[in-house]
Amino acid sequence: MLPSFLSRRWLLIVPLFMLSSLSVPADPVGDAIAKADRQPAREALATLLEAGKGTPPRADLLAEISLSWSDCADLESDAGKKAEAKKAAEKAVAIADQAVSLDDRNARAHLAVAVAAGKMTDFVGNSAKMKLSRKIHDEAQRTIALDPKQYLAYEILGRWEYGFATLNPVLRMAAKVAFGEIPDASLEKAAGYLEKATALAPGKISPHHQLALVYKALGNAPKARAAWQKVAALPAEDAEDEAAKKEAAAALRR
Repeated sequence: MLPSFLSRRWLLIVPLFMLSSLSVPADPVGDAIAKADRQPAREALATLLEAGKGTPPRADLLAEISLSWSDCADLESDAGKKAEAKKAAEKAVAIADQAVSLDDRNARAHLAVAVAAGKMTDFVGNSAKMKLSRKIHDEAQRTIALDPKQYLAYEILGRWEYGFATLNPVLRMAAKVAFGEIPDASLEKAAGYLEKATALAPGKISPHHQLALVYKALGNAPKARAAWQKVAALPAEDAEDEAAKKEAAAALRR
């Protein structure tokens, strides 16, 4: 019989004790990314840019910087500063591409490419919009293939399906030129993607808002109302959320 200090139970505990005493290596960049996730867009961008000073380029940091530039593009657009918004979107595109070139298997890098391409559609003509839309779709799909928990990629695909399923005649022609044929999009597929997005991020207003619009287009009034109620109940995080909440309030009064 083994002495108590050599028992199997003791031998299992010793490595755990030893592991718990080991210090975890500091990761200032990772800490900065976590901090930026809790900050408004411009503060987040400043935090991330500061974290990148004097360190080798990292795909995860560049992806978050790109996403922050995309958020800043929205802020500039909301303020009516189109030139500044375009510059921010262009920076988002360049940095996202750099992130992917550093690590093609980084899901957030591909997500950043999709988001940045979406921002650029505000500054180009219809033909270029359709070409960018292919990139948005493909990069969102790539994001999910690498990390199926990225809710924003599902939201992007839901918006994409909804957008192509409800194209006006002018954009349908541009889509045919860009794709060779109209993409096989549907409101049903849009709903499926957005339902996944809301399941992954139940506290985010945007996917619930988009889902309400899709249910409305499908003629499903009960589900649309339930989605509007979610939008109305959740706290707003930015100006887009505030606008969605006003739209929800109006929809629920009808």
